[in-house]
Amino acid sequence: MRTGARLVYFIDSLSSGGAQRQLVEIACHLHRAHRISLAVVVYHDIPFFEPKLREAGVPVRRLAKRRGFDPLLALRLRGALRELRPEIVHAFLTPSCLYAFLAVRSMPRAVRPALIAAERSALEGSSFSDRWVERLVYPRCEAVTSNAASVASDIEIRIGVPIDRIHYIPNGIDLAAWDAASREPSPIPLAEGRFHLGMVGGLRAEKNHLLLLEALGLLDAATRGRLQVWFVGAATGTPDVVRRIDDEIARRGFGTLVRRVPALPQIAPFLRRLDALVLPSRYEGFPNVLLEAMASAIPSIAARVGDVPNMLVEGRGGLVVPPNDSRALAGAIEALVSAPPEERVRIGREARARVEEAFTIERVAARHLDLYERFWRRRA
Repeated sequence: MRTGARLVYFIDSLSSGGAQRQLVEIACHLHRAHRISLAVVVYHDIPFFEPKLREAGVPVRRLAKRRGFDPLLALRLRGALRELRPEIVHAFLTPSCLYAFLAVRSMPRAVRPALIAAERSALEGSSFSDRWVERLVYPRCEAVTSNAASVASDIEIRIGVPIDRIHYIPNGIDLAAWDAASREPSPIPLAEGRFHLGMVGGLRAEKNHLLLLEALGLLDAATRGRLQVWFVGAATGTPDVVRRIDDEIARRGFGTLVRRVPALPQIAPFLRRLDALVLPSRYEGFPNVLLEAMASAIPSIAARVGDVPNMLVEGRGGLVVPPNDSRALAGAIEALVSAPPEERVRIGREARARVEEAFTIERVAARHLDLYERFWRRRA
């Protein structure tokens, strides 16, 4: 690994999560398009995205970590930073922010890099330990980035970070790569003559699968007969949540209406072939799957949570419904199912245009670069 990186990204792993995906996309684009010298440091050996970084020429370093809280990880990170000599450390996810804070604060001021924390989720979903870290670390960082405007506001109000240190930067998507991937065969064949409605996300309570099942129960039999509903995602919640979803599907007799399948390594070709996406979440930050559905030019139905109102502005590209309202959700599903095909195509095109207008990886990486350059100019 070369030394002298101007920028270090620090995160728990390179798994297939949304935060990891965004970090990798931004790092690759900054390195390729702007020739920024950077490195990625992780502490869990889950290398899902590592090949993409290696292909782009971005060096990756993994630090050893014991189970649970490991104060020695902060010392190992400090050693890596002394070697890499970055001017900025951008830490993603709450545990990583804590270790980065401890490492950076233990360095002499003369060589101490600027620390930026990245909040990637709604604060209302934070655990007790996460809230403790947020209150300790965020006010003491040079900057905090958030991918949701509502979360950025919460960081100011709930945690007390000055507004001039909070930066709302939404997620972005590499449209060229997404379009190329979407042309591959779908990993799940979708039968002709059905309206395919997809709910993509881990089986967790906040994703609100039960609300969607309740809404499906409010539809008339003829509308349900036209539908094929897909629950796509890993069982990332508690066993009780997964059991309740399966029990409710069985209790309502939805065994053929709703199909539950595990997470798909290649989601692009599947999304492209859906008729619509549904996102009934109780809370969100910036929902990546909604961005991917918009990039796929399909309409979406989404609860008005997190950054959804900034993505589907005035319903452009989809239908926005009140959260936790099964009747409104059922009405939106019925409206899309009964709409003429050309109307759904129009909505999908609006969604794609919205992505091209505001959420490309080029735009998002440029906004990160603007933030970094503030600190580089100060150092200079």
